[in-house]
Amino acid sequence: MPKVLLQEIENLIHPLGFVWMLLLLGFALKLKRKQFRGAGFHALLAALLWVGGASRFPDWAAGRLENFAPKPDWNQIPPMDLVVMLGGVLNASDGDIFGFELAGAADRALTAIEFVRRNPPKTLVFMGSFERGRGKAEGALVKEWVEQWKVTPPGVEIRFGPPCRNTFEEARAISALASELKAERIALITSATHMRRAVAVFKSAGLNVLPVPCDFQEAHRGDLVKSPTRIVPSGLKMQLLATVLHEHLSWNYYRLRGWIHDGTAASK
Repeated sequence: MPKVLLQEIENLIHPLGFVWMLLLLGFALKLKRKQFRGAGFHALLAALLWVGGASRFPDWAAGRLENFAPKPDWNQIPPMDLVVMLGGVLNASDGDIFGFELAGAADRALTAIEFVRRNPPKTLVFMGSFERGRGKAEGALVKEWVEQWKVTPPGVEIRFGPPCRNTFEEARAISALASELKAERIALITSATHMRRAVAVFKSAGLNVLPVPCDFQEAHRGDLVKSPTRIVPSGLKMQLLATVLHEHLSWNYYRLRGWIHDGTAASK
């Protein structure tokens, strides 16, 4: 059985695909009974699910966010005083050897480690939230892992930031740390979809940063790994759409709170 067909069948038996199929069946039934208003309602819901879960729209929308910052040229990065990795890379897990499991944004940790290996800064700091049940900040768990593996060059000071609930609190904590360390050249590592908002928040906190995006979902990916248009909606595409919507809603929320000042980042 072709892989593409197998994927469509798998999507169909998952909850999202199953609901989409029921909507199509409901549309056909309403149409047969000449209940056109009900048929239109079912068709509209099915179309919305298809656009969000099967079309290329989520990928296109994610690509627009990811294109905010250019892909790093690893051979042209200037020396840094401070490298900052934003949180969101793990979940607490007592059953795992380091006390955590890597989350979807774990590329941030890999990028931070390799960035420091190629271009050692004075200080590397891991940010993050408070991990329930562990009694430690996310950054502290990442710091322990990195130090045990000894993957950073000698002479690089490794720190972890205080538990932060959001990007605004992370920017405020880094602003205080940068003042303490007298750091002027700061590299900011986060997911490409999150970079636009992160840079704006850090600029609003008075920090000029070098954006180092990672965890690309669409931009800079080859055609062989890009997600194609599907027939049956999938949870993965809906999750990507949720990420895009989260970023746009958060951008406007941050502006309302005054955490992003006008003119600090392009609003594209």
